Amino acid sequence: MIEEGFLDFVAACKDSDLFSDATPDRFGNRGGNATKVISRWVREKLGITDPRISPSHSFSHRFSTSCKNFNVPPEMKDRLMGHSSGEAGELYGEDYWISTLLVEIRKLPVPSGLG
Repeated sequence: MIEEGFLDFVAACKDSDLFSDATPDRFGNRGGNATKVISRWVREKLGITDPRISPSHSFSHRFSTSCKNFNVPPEMKDRLMGHSSGEAGELYGEDYWISTLLVEIRKLPVPSGLG
């Protein structure tokens, strides 16, 4: 993804959502359709044909495990993954600043060969 220009794409987004141009699904969520697009791209680039393998789902598991092992607080991990705890307290106040989330992201190692 680095070779394909993902870091340049992220830098160009500044403080906006990374995939704000993704088409919303029937529930108004962009995540599902963005996941399908990314999965098709990964399958094509890596030649993954096994239908039992879900690239995006696998990325989520790996990311969650890394967050746990590198001491990213659960509420930050959930936000970075787009998850909700379902607690009423989440409705109060505004969301985390990008700069706050960046502190947590920087705890995670860059896979070898990418940085």
